Amino acid sequence: MNILRHKNGYIGNTKIVYCGRLKSNKQWKLGNPFSWKRSQARWLVKDLKECLDKFKLFTWDLINERWNKFNPEDIEFAQQYWTQMKSLANQIKQGEVDALTCFCGEWKNFTPVKGVPYECHTQILYAACLYMIEKEIV
Repeated sequence: MNILRHKNGYIGNTKIVYCGRLKSNKQWKLGNPFSWKRSQARWLVKDLKECLDKFKLFTWDLINERWNKFNPEDIEFAQQYWTQMKSLANQIKQGEVDALTCFCGEWKNFTPVKGVPYECHTQILYAACLYMIEKEIV
């Protein structure tokens, strides 16, 4: 899977899925809800490492449907995010996606490798989708 740095030329390409935040911070879709930048965070953390670590745990809790891990005011958000993750995993499974795009960087032919740290939440999201496909969750 290619993970590409987002640019306007990708908008409208149905084979490329945008995985960043939408213009309104209240609309997350597949963006990382954790950030060390106050204006971008649903949940504020101290730095990029914690941002990625928390996102990895967040996706794991969603995959395992651990709704009790969330505050009551966050359950609806988590369930909506889970719906979006399952949709992305299905698109990947069906071969409908060639690339994911965000603002972090570019990784051509990205393949998650166990033990290698992630540099971007989109890498974590893709790894989570592969896990869901492998375990026949989708």
